[in-house]
Amino acid sequence: NGDYVNLGTFNFGGAPALNAAPASNAPAQTGGILWVGSRSMTNGSGATINAGGGTLASVSAPTPMSINRYYLDAELRNYGTLNVSSDLTVTMPGKTHTSTGTININGGGMNVLEDLSNSGVINLDGVVLSMASPLAPTQRGHGAWIQANLLTNQPGGTLNVLATAAAGASLEAQLLNQGTLNVNAPLTITKPTAVHTSTGTVNLNGGFINVLEDFTNLGTFNFGGAPALNAAATPNAPAQTQGVLWAGSRSMTNGPGGNIIVGTLSTLAAAGSDAPTPMSINQYYIDAELRNY
Repeated sequence: NGDYVNLGTFNFGGAPALNAAPASNAPAQTGGILWVGSRSMTNGSGATINAGGGTLASVSAPTPMSINRYYLDAELRNYGTLNVSSDLTVTMPGKTHTSTGTININGGGMNVLEDLSNSGVINLDGVVLSMASPLAPTQRGHGAWIQANLLTNQPGGTLNVLATAAAGASLEAQLLNQGTLNVNAPLTITKPTAVHTSTGTVNLNGGFINVLEDFTNLGTFNFGGAPALNAAATPNAPAQTQGVLWAGSRSMTNGPGGNIIVGTLSTLAAAGSDAPTPMSINQYYIDAELRNY
């Protein structure tokens, strides 16, 4: 029940056996688990936590699993680097988990059962993983995800959805963006009944943003970049083959002082099999009730 400080390298690795952590606070499940508990875990400046150890072999559980699961039962204070390439759950009731360092999520997810506050850098990257439903009940096959009650990106904080996130990314939390959100690949944001708010900057440079609830912009929302052909092949996006950047939500409120900027557009490639009609400008699409103040 004490505090733990990591100033070196802490590796969650290997192939944990079923029910490896039958602790009172560990999840009641049959998947492979490695578990660490303390009052708090501080990952110091220059230190690294690696939450990833490759795939599990065939597991005789009610539902087959394809990746390991790791469980940190502590308040997380990250000043260094946290690398997540598996399934990491972080929890300490009543606490807000904080990161002023770097969190890299590559082909896995971070399930925070309370609030997460970021003043550093979070990078979402990864490819498609074949995951059984117990691994992340609502992540729907995305390559990288964060689940939390409230995700606050503080002033000076940066959330990056990298262009190499071929499977896209998912933020399953109420989002309060006071810093910078850079989207270069498909991003889904959802928390039932939540209103997601940005008082900072959102740069939609590639892919799309799909907010399943309401979104309020009190800062700057930039449609920018040069989207590739068919960049937003979503059910509600326009049926066309031109370059599209797409933002969807139930409603988009551009509040007093808010700015939505549709940028200067570059020329797409010449007509070909994917572009029956040559275009000289990109197309931007807001699939939402627009309330502009």
